[in-house]
Amino acid sequence: MRRINLSIAVLALALIPLAAVAAEEKPSFEEADKNGDGAVSIKEAEQSGIPTAEAKGNDLDGNGKLTQGDWSFVDMSEEETSSS
Repeated sequence: MRRINLSIAVLALALIPLAAVAAEEKPSFEEADKNGDGAVSIKEAEQSGIPTAEAKGNDLDGNGKLTQGDWSFVDMSEEETSSS
């Protein structure tokens, strides 16, 4: 019985990181466009939890704003990497 309880506890602890990942869903374009101007600025993307490198990398025309088309390529699963 003690072994079963320990197994259940270990399994529960193993699932905690999965719950945290699942909670981080990409917000909709409309949610991220905080000022309602029809584009998501790099700052708005950052405020929505998008890593800076991911937002800048998907700014296809390089104007500092993400269009709805750009936004469709944003991936929340990528982690920001530091440049040396």
